[in-house]
Amino acid sequence: MNLAIIIAASFRYFEQYNWSKLRLTENWKLAFICADDDKEKLEGKGGRILKTCPVKRIHGEPNGRFSEDDLRPIISELSLSYENIQLISIDEGILHTVARLREEFDLTAQDADDVLLLSDKEKAYIKLSSRSIRVPRFTSETQAFDKIVEHVGCPFILKPVSSSGAFGIRIIEDITAFSSMEKESSQEYIANEFIDGKLYHCDLQFQAGKLVFSSVGEYLNPLSRS
Repeated sequence: MNLAIIIAASFRYFEQYNWSKLRLTENWKLAFICADDDKEKLEGKGGRILKTCPVKRIHGEPNGRFSEDDLRPIISELSLSYENIQLISIDEGILHTVARLREEFDLTAQDADDVLLLSDKEKAYIKLSSRSIRVPRFTSETQAFDKIVEHVGCPFILKPVSSSGAFGIRIIEDITAFSSMEKESSQEYIANEFIDGKLYHCDLQFQAGKLVFSSVGEYLNPLSRS
């Protein structure tokens, strides 16, 4: 028997899917690892295993995070009863955490650090630049206002390196705004130039090296200095 373990620290990720439409073959079973507060919302999903995990709250974000140390014993317990397991993260805030656990449990040939490109903005910029893809001017030197302006100009965008979505991102117009911005001590930050103009959102999905989905849309409310 095989087990697919779906992991998310926020219920809204589970809520985006109609799990009743999922068709598993007889030799596969489904398990959820969720936050303690989400247990009641996920109960009653007949035949599915439900495990809870403590959540670490991130300042400035509505979503929580799971730690490797908390997830590890839960996965170890589940793996004892199944021949094969898969770890599936549907929560972008814990993508790298789950990728490291896949490595640890020998479930993938993928380098976990490759997944950082999806969640670490600085590493993503560096990788894109190395492939001659244009990115905003950026710097990880974010302690001194003058140094940031020297690299990227003013106004500029200040953002947490590993925050999910757009949480914690600010447009900095002057040194007063920079000095008054509250930063989370556990976060690293990156600054990049402010680019005015039309803003587009692009999504791609690949399966086995083949493009299976693409979507491009223009934002109705792009960034503005006004």
